[in-house]
Amino acid sequence: MTDAALAFADLWYETRAATGAALPSKNDFPLRRLRPFMARLALIRFDAHRIARYSLFGTRLVSDFGADMTGEIVHEAMDPESLEALFSDLGRFFGEHGMDAPYGRWVEGQAQAATGRKVKYESLSLPYMEPSDQSFRLMMFVLHVGIHEIQSRIFLATGSRPDWMFLDPTRPLLAENV
Repeated sequence: MTDAALAFADLWYETRAATGAALPSKNDFPLRRLRPFMARLALIRFDAHRIARYSLFGTRLVSDFGADMTGEIVHEAMDPESLEALFSDLGRFFGEHGMDAPYGRWVEGQAQAATGRKVKYESLSLPYMEPSDQSFRLMMFVLHVGIHEIQSRIFLATGSRPDWMFLDPTRPLLAENV
C-alpha cells in the first residue's frame, strides 16, 4: 500500500476508535484531517438491489478518469479483470461473513478512462454509516499509480485493523501531499 492510502486508513481507524462505534458516521470524520483526501474520494451508496453507485466523485478523480462518475453505477466503468476480482472477493467475503457484514477493500487495479486511456490506480474503500438513513456506504480513496498486476484484499471492517495496513513508522508522511 502507498503511504497515502495508509494515511487514509489511519484517519478511518482513528475516527472509528474515537466514536467507539463499529462503523463511524460520515459526520464523525474531522474535516480538517479529511481535507487532504477529499479531491481523491468517491462516496458510494447501495440501492435496494445492492447496486453500487457513486454519490460523489472527487475532482482529482474526474481529472484522472476523464469524467464525473457521480450517479453512475460503479461496476460499469470497471474492466473485465477488475470486475471478476471484485465479484470473486465479494463472493468469498459474504460466504464467510454474511451478506450484511460491512467490508473494506484495498485494490491495485486498472480502469479505462472516459478518454480511452488505461488508468492504473490504488483504492482503499472503508465503510461508514450515513446519518440520514443509517445505511452502510463506502468512502473510497483512489490514487493514480503505476502498477504491474491487479491485486486486492477484502476484510471485515468491524474487526481489528489488518496487519498489512500499517504505515512503516520509519517513513515520514505528509498527508498534504496526497
